[in-house]
Amino acid sequence: MRRQRVYEILDAARSEDPAGRVVDAVLIALISANAVAVVIESVPSIALAWQPFFDAFETFSVAIFSIEYVFRVWSAVESPDPRFHAPVLGRLRHMITPMALIDLVAILPFYLAFFVEADLRILRVLRLLRIFKLTRYASSISLLSQVLKEESRSIGVALFLLLLLLGSGLID
Repeated sequence: MRRQRVYEILDAARSEDPAGRVVDAVLIALISANAVAVVIESVPSIALAWQPFFDAFETFSVAIFSIEYVFRVWSAVESPDPRFHAPVLGRLRHMITPMALIDLVAILPFYLAFFVEADLRILRVLRLLRIFKLTRYASSISLLSQVLKEESRSIGVALFLLLLLLGSGLID
């Protein structure tokens, strides 16, 4: 498949493209299913009985999101934005855009488990960040993203205090 065609399919702004609409719908459904799975998996009795399913679904999802990420990086040079036109530097610039970083954070915890021998259960919570991948598809989520960006310092302080309280045992 041509790189330009891959870019057109993955570019959410080109909603008139039938293939792009199908890919968008599949990705939206997969992101939503992941959010539901994370919530359901937090119920111990369900998680225990269905853990093989949750593990297989996680592997499948990460595979799809990884392929999407690689295709987005590969086709970034086809963007109308001249910042991304250089073969290497353009792709690197694309990789540090907010949406590309969200895509990376959505899959990174899965791969970290292979390289870091520590208790990474806390990283499983990061799977919920996959919801932010929806910002490509909905203006209201884009607004939420903008608010989170503007209030990132306040949110960071609140999360830091929460972690301190959890670590000190004041909150069970």
